[in-house]
Amino acid sequence: MQVGSLIALLQGFESLVETIGGSSQLADIREFRRLLVGQEGTTVAQLAGKLAKGRAVSQSRPISTPLRGLQNLFAKLQTLLVSANAKKAADDIAALIRVLDGCDQANLHQFIEEAKDWLANPSKGKPRSSKESKNGTGSGEDIRTELVRNYASALSQTSEDNSAFDRIVSEIRVNKKVRAQRCARLPRCISDMKLQRRKVAPTH
Repeated sequence: MQVGSLIALLQGFESLVETIGGSSQLADIREFRRLLVGQEGTTVAQLAGKLAKGRAVSQSRPISTPLRGLQNLFAKLQTLLVSANAKKAADDIAALIRVLDGCDQANLHQFIEEAKDWLANPSKGKPRSSKESKNGTGSGEDIRTELVRNYASALSQTSEDNSAFDRIVSEIRVNKKVRAQRCARLPRCISDMKLQRRKVAPTH
């Protein structure tokens, strides 16, 4: 997956996070997107490789709480992609999750600034071979990733309207593209995320 596609995917995911009640986490996604500016022409696998090399130069410590929170957000996005059978995109997100391991910066802003330096001044160490950086994303993979992005954006329009949310999920179930791309788990996955939001919603 190209970084440009990742940016679009994260924008759609932001909308979904806001819809299911995670507005406090939106700033983390937007902050991370700053790191992607200027990297649109590279692949996510290549980006993760550069970041991993830069991180390896510094001493590895237990991951800090703010970066653990970003990891958890990416894990949710990865789950959505897996449910949509978008394996390549899910693997790319998994690579970003691994990059965050051992990063102990006090906040996400500090991490982004250091990571920019890692990208500008990559390690001179021995390059690692990666099949991911050599293999392109197939058309089917593109469709699956686009489905996640499009439905995330559509669900953002439902806000607190549970009936509208449920109607869109029903549309996903009968969508021919979803069935053709073997994305049957996608509506269930999104419904589970919505159910979690309902359970934690404050009572009046």
